[in-house]
Parts: sequence; structure tokens; C-alpha cells
Amino acid sequence: MRKLTNSYLPMLACAWLLCGLPARSETRPVPAGGQTCSLEVTKDATGTERFGSLSCPNDKQSVRVRYIWLDAGEVSYMLASYVDPGLKALWGADPIVADNDVVATLRDLYSKYGVRIASFSDEKDASHSIKIGNSDSSQSSDLSEETSRMPAKIRQKFRLPAFEADIIWPESDFLEGINKSGQWPGDYSYNYIFSTSKFADTKSGFVRQLEKAARKQNKDLARMLAECFRFKKNLSKSDWTSYWRRIDELASKETDNLSDAWKFVQESDDSYLLHSMSDSESYAFFDEITKISFPSDFLAVTGTLTNGELDVDQCGGDENAIDGNGGLNFVVKPPLLRVLVAVISPIGEGVIVKGASVVDDNTPGLRRDLHPDAHPRDMSLGDVALSAAQGQTMIIPLNIGFKLNSQSEQDDGDPSFDVYQDLSSVFVKYPDSQVNFQRCEPPVDDGGKSRGQCKPFLSQKLKDLPGQAVAQADVKPGDDKKIDYYYGVAHQLQSLEIGSQTVLVRDAPSLALTYSGIGEMGSCPFVYFEMNDGSVERYGRVLVGATSEALAKRDSVAIPEGARRAIIKELEPEVSFLSEVSFDAGEKMLGSATLVAAHRMVLRPRDAISIQIPAGARFVNVEGYYRRLTSN
Repeated sequence: MRKLTNSYLPMLACAWLLCGLPARSETRPVPAGGQTCSLEVTKDATGTERFGSLSCPNDKQSVRVRYIWLDAGEVSYMLASYVDPGLKALWGADPIVADNDVVATLRDLYSKYGVRIASFSDEKDASHSIKIGNSDSSQSSDLSEETSRMPAKIRQKFRLPAFEADIIWPESDFLEGINKSGQWPGDYSYNYIFSTSKFADTKSGFVRQLEKAARKQNKDLARMLAECFRFKKNLSKSDWTSYWRRIDELASKETDNLSDAWKFVQESDDSYLLHSMSDSESYAFFDEITKISFPSDFLAVTGTLTNGELDVDQCGGDENAIDGNGGLNFVVKPPLLRVLVAVISPIGEGVIVKGASVVDDNTPGLRRDLHPDAHPRDMSLGDVALSAAQGQTMIIPLNIGFKLNSQSEQDDGDPSFDVYQDLSSVFVKYPDSQVNFQRCEPPVDDGGKSRGQCKPFLSQKLKDLPGQAVAQADVKPGDDKKIDYYYGVAHQLQSLEIGSQTVLVRDAPSLALTYSGIGEMGSCPFVYFEMNDGSVERYGRVLVGATSEALAKRDSVAIPEGARRAIIKELEPEVSFLSEVSFDAGEKMLGSATLVAAHRMVLRPRDAISIQIPAGARFVNVEGYYRRLTSN
């Protein structure tokens, strides 16, 4: 290392003196690209200028880009170019949908498998009511009311996505096989799921009541097992394509012994035929979707047990009224359609959207992941002018996806829990407890009394019910993935051409916003009320700002008159921790204390709980906090 000599000391002293002097800075106007920009300049004590950052007015962000997953019902609105009040907050008052390959695919699918809406009379026709989505989807809603308010011109274009309706599946040999061999079919996986029960409000309470029923060997054992027993089988391509053949075979068996007094449709006058060879929209839709590729877990048949019983008629008090016929039920719950869109909103003054740079995935059919090309291409967007003042936005559909329907999900949005591990000890403790699942026939006139008859259709002991071989892989806690399979052409935005600017955009986040037509934007869980007429009223957000356990809070929401259920939904990429959900009657409490309806509940994205409102309740109280999963 070189040593410092005395000759260096004056130089160092001068340097230290200069370094101690303050530098001067100024901002100079600089013409650049047809605009006046600001250049930051600093000058030290020696007069040396150093140039800093250059900022220009056009560098300010001119648009906001949001990525949103739309459900099948919201896609219907998008394709019909119709905005109801609930969707206005999502994509503005005047959205313009970009015309690309994804839109073309959607228009084709909806034109073939969607249902056109007839004109509504003043009296609501139940046949026009269709539920969009299910429990996986927090945006489940009845579109009949919204569509009744549409202009006639829009209704003619609007298509309800009937292809998400359940497909009743023919599984006629299932019960016969059990009764003959005593064994449950090995190609099914079996599980026990607790969601809602008339025997208990909580999972632990349900398990205690079931153990009590097993110990006493009473009828409640079959009733409770019927509530929670689920079985599932993934469908193969051959299973799927044999659907109509099996339906025809069952129909033939049912009608072979009919008397000649009966006529079949083919023998009737053609004037009575409204449709010829009418197909199920759900089956036909997914038959097309799976034509090129048929993933082994894409379609599955789910089975449940219904235990028929004679029960008290709550309306008339008839002790012999029938409550359910009982039997085995098999349905295919179709995967749920999701469409990823980019919503471009102008910030400040209006902008002109000229085009975009995208990378494509042109793989046909279904696949687990997207594999976009390495080379971007230009997508023309038609030089569309967007005005923020008029609420104009541009919607660019990017890809079509499907979310698989879990066997543990419930149609009413209530949370569900795997309880097999809890019940297995009951099965071991009371292996010989008899379980008689029964089927009840409609009431017949019996000497002036209407009486129904119930007979067992399946008798088992607890040790005979499937349990140890349950496919635990079917239960996937913590799976927040939005999409299981992608379909058809997909685009990924790289940049947007806004006027003379090229604006780089981020990739779609793994947890893009899932929006509901009856919801609103922003963080925090949402509260809704289901009214006596079946409609849903939105209250809004609760636990605002409670972003950690330390910031946990308690919100009280007044219950509107005529509400029968309180619904709490998590629509955002976050997890809500509800330490308690309770009801009270304000100054006059329900009984001697507040009624606690839920305790320590976790809501993952798109989860929901739906709770019956007790008589006399005036407030629902929500206590807890939430954690964001992404800052995007």
C-alpha cells in the first residue's frame, strides 16, 4: 500500500474544503419530443455541472390497468354491452369491448349454448330464473330480476349461461352393486363434509350429536350421515361420450311395459314438437370444450345420499307429511367459466387507445398452464378515445379459464369442513350401529287419512360404510388458485399504445380481483342480506383498515327489515379472520346475551358464510381482521 507523504497534505486539505461547500441545484426547461420537460442540474464549488433526472408532463401515468376475473354471468353482460348499476363501479358507465380472438370464442359459445331471454310479464315467471355460479363463486346471483329491467333490444342479445347448470348423471348400477356385494364401488372416492345441519350449528357439535345417535342407534344417525356423506368419481372420455346412450337405455327400460294407451313423442303430431333432438346446454357445451383434450380430472360425477322421512309439515301441521323422497343422487357439477379481462381506465383527461403489444398462446383445447410465445405482436385496438368524465373504459379479454367444482362446496355459500377424521373414531367405537337410509313414497288416501310410507333402500352398519380408503387428495385446503384449466387462444399484455406513448403494463397477478355484479370494489370482507323474496341487498364493507391482528375491530351492521340471512363474503385477494359473528337486538338483547352464530372463521378469497338471522335480531356484529395476499 502506498504511503502518504507531506506533499499530498495541501491537496487533501483543499479537497476536504471543496467537499464541504454546498452544491447548488436548479431546474432548467428543456424541449423534448414536442413538449417542455424539466432537467435537474447540480453544480459543485468547482463549477462542474452534473445532470440529474428529466421529467416530462407526458410521463405521468395516463391510464390505469386492472386485471379482473369475470364469471359467466358477468361475461353475459359484457357481450351484450349492458351495464347495470352494480357493474358500473367495475368497468365504468360506457365500456368498449375490444374485438379479438377471445371475444370471438365467447360469442360463439354463448350463441350456441346460452339461453335467450323472453320478454317478462308483470308476473314473474320462475322458468326465466337461473342461478349463475355456485358456492365456489362468491358472485352467485339470480339474474332474473336484473334481466327483467333490461331494454328489449338488449334482452334480445343477452344470453344466460345455462351451460353451468348441473348435469344429472345416470349411475343406475351403483346401488345394485352395493346390495349384491356389500362393497361400495372402488372407482369412487368417499368423504364426509360438514356445512349446514339441522342437528348442530358447529362442526364439533355435529360430531357430538352423531356420536350420540350412533350410541343410541336411532334414526338420527342415518339423517346426519346423509347430510355429510359425499362420493366422487372423475369421468373418463368413454364415460362422458356414453352419456346419451346410457340415458336412452334407462328410458327404454322405464317405458318398455307401458300400455298402448300411451303415445311417444315420435308418434305425436309434429305441431306439438317445440324442439327436435333437444340437447342439454351443459352437456353440449362441455362436449365441445373437451373435444380436443379431455383432462382426467376436468369433469367428475358427485354423489350424495338423501334420507327420506315422515316429518311435521311446518305449514299445515300434518304429522304424516313427506319431507324428501330419499335415495342416491348423482350429478356432474360443471367447471365454472372464468374470463380474465384487462380494464383500461383513463386518468385525468381523455386518452386515445391505439393498440397493444401482446404475446399469444395459440394452443387449442384445455391445458393446465399457459405457454405464451417468446415474440410479441401488435394488437390493433382501433384508435378508441376514452373520456374519464363520461366513464368510458376499454375491456380487453385476455383468456378463458375454468375453475373445477369441488365436492366439498355447497350451493348456498356456507363454509364446509372435512369431518372424516373426526367421525372415524365414532365408526371404530360403534362399528355395529345400524344405519337405514330410507325412501318415502308420496302420501295415499288411507281411510280418510293421508299417510306416507317409508322403506329402507340401503341398510349398512357403520363398519360397512367407506372410510379408510377416502381419497384425502381430493380435499385441498388453502387452494386459492383462480383457474385450473385454460381454454383456447390466450393473450398476455406487454404494453399499450396510448396516443404517442408506449405504456408498459404489469403481468396479470396470480390472484387477480374476482368481482361480483352485486359487490363493490376494494379490500375488506363484504356484508350482504338475503331478503324474504330471495333478493340480495348489499350493505358494503366491514373491518375497513383492520389489516392485521393488532388492528382487529368490531363492526355492527343494522339488519334491514325483511332480511332472513346475513352473508359475509371475501371477494378480494386476502384472507379474513372472523373471530366472531353475532346477533343482538340492540338495547333489548336476545335472551340474556348476544347470540354468537360463528366463531373463529377463516374466509379465503371467494369464500362466504351465510347465516340464518334469528327472530328479533336488529344488528349483526362482525369482529376480526384481514391480511392481504398481494400488494399488486
